[in-house]
Amino acid sequence: MSEARYLGFTIDEKWNYKKHVKNLITRLRKMMPCLYKVCKVLNKKNKLNLYYAWIESILRYGIEVYGFAPESVLEKIQKVQNKIVKILFKDNRNDLKTEALYVTNKILKFKQLRDFVVIINNYFENKFKNIIETKIQYFRKTTYRYTVPFVNNEYGKRNRSFYVPKIFNSLSEPLLKLEKINKLKKLLKQHFLQQTVR
Repeated sequence: MSEARYLGFTIDEKWNYKKHVKNLITRLRKMMPCLYKVCKVLNKKNKLNLYYAWIESILRYGIEVYGFAPESVLEKIQKVQNKIVKILFKDNRNDLKTEALYVTNKILKFKQLRDFVVIINNYFENKFKNIIETKIQYFRKTTYRYTVPFVNNEYGKRNRSFYVPKIFNSLSEPLLKLEKINKLKKLLKQHFLQQTVR
């Protein structure tokens, strides 16, 4: 058997989640005709509620697993997400580009959402915050904080012990010293939206 289904995931023999992503995209595309119809009668608040309930909830499910699939696979998800955001939030009254639609409506792009979920789920796990003191003295804090294990293939990069500290290392120092989860979510979202503007 070349693939198997488990808890809503389609797992292929190479663990690259191509089939899973294909199924996910098909599911999202089937929603587009409905989005075209309802977006004409909903205000912005309800459009956002619809997006979070219908679209982001689907993207979030298992994103820590399939979210580290090959880049070519993830690009397909991003294209579909872009299309959905434009259907819901672009109209004759605005001429905003796709990037601006994300920022204006405070929506995270796919890989930002993936990193957001990874950080929130693992923020208080000290096992991903190992520091080798001998290395710290040779690197600036802006480039090195936590130890990221060496990997020699794409499979290794999908391991939590690799991608969690790597994502932590991309954050600014203030974002690594928060104690309340609600404040973390708020500031983290602002951080990613600022990246979208750049």
